[in-house]
Amino acid sequence: MRGLFFLPIAGIGIFVIFIPILIGIFVYNDAPKYNMDRLLWTLICVLVPGFAGLIVYIIMSRTNVSSPSNTYTKSCPSCGKRVEKEYSSCPYCGSSLEKYCPSCGKKIEEEWSVCPYCSNKLK
Repeated sequence: MRGLFFLPIAGIGIFVIFIPILIGIFVYNDAPKYNMDRLLWTLICVLVPGFAGLIVYIIMSRTNVSSPSNTYTKSCPSCGKRVEKEYSSCPYCGSSLEKYCPSCGKKIEEEWSVCPYCSNKLK
């Protein structure tokens, strides 16, 4: 009979320890997608009681300020990683992110079929 008394306490203990660990794993893996500091946000989400840290993290990561769609706009053609639109070369593999006309050497856009500078047909 005494053993039955400890079952609810053990259940509460598992809840108090297990849920923050799962939240920490989720935030640690999710934070880099939104260009957020993974260690800082993991600690905030695990240590702030009542799921308040997790709620703040979700709001901050999903807002327009830190959304990956606003920060990153193109993928590297060589390695496939997402990079900022202002970059001219990939910081991960070093390949050029800009395309140039083979005829005149001026910068062109990927979707252009004709170079507007020299009228050369593009692939």
